[in-house]
Amino acid sequence: MALNVEKCVTLTFHRCRAPIIREYTVYDTTLRRTAEVKDLGVTFTQSLAWDRHIGVACSRALRNLGLIHRLARTLSNPHSLRIIYCTLVRPHLEYYGVIWSPHQVYLKDALEAVQRRFLRLIWTRLGYRYQEIPLDYVAALMKLPSLENRRIMSDILFLWRLVTADIDCPDLLQRISLRVPTCGTRSQNLFVTTSARTNYMRNSSIIRVQRHGNSVSEDLDFFHPSSISSFRCRLQSLFN
Repeated sequence: MALNVEKCVTLTFHRCRAPIIREYTVYDTTLRRTAEVKDLGVTFTQSLAWDRHIGVACSRALRNLGLIHRLARTLSNPHSLRIIYCTLVRPHLEYYGVIWSPHQVYLKDALEAVQRRFLRLIWTRLGYRYQEIPLDYVAALMKLPSLENRRIMSDILFLWRLVTADIDCPDLLQRISLRVPTCGTRSQNLFVTTSARTNYMRNSSIIRVQRHGNSVSEDLDFFHPSSISSFRCRLQSLFN
């Protein structure tokens, strides 16, 4: 298959002030350099910061939420509105979250703000004032866990699928480190706790999913053969 040179770009990932910049050519054509690129729906930047991707995801989700608000003005059934939200809005806030799941508070709040706006939209239609709506109570009643909890569950599910070979990726699997217990230790962690010098490294995908896996390793058997649906049900029961 021949490459389309017009669609090829050069992007240097770095977190330093003076990166090494080189030119690359394909078919004697110098590739243009860019500061960000979208691959399979995820926006990657030079520093691998996810502000740009999350900003785009929130904008799309809010646009769809506004569309629902306009086109379903006469719809006040909470269950029906929840289905529409979970179908048209929430996927934008979770797509490939294992890759870009943020640890910064302001990015978490930006994502949660979309769901909070939806919860207020529902209950204003039932006669409540916008600012007086008990969001935690409404979220529990609507069975809508926080997006942060859903990202943690996605991390754990991804780790389980990787360990059980449901995802066939040896390159990622070899980066998963199982902990070998030693005598006299009380730790029940299943995976090795990796130390990191920076928050950026500590919250990188592989280290993060193992940390979340350790948080439920006493309640979930990562090596027991089961279907994805049954494992997901057991996982959800821990977060409800």
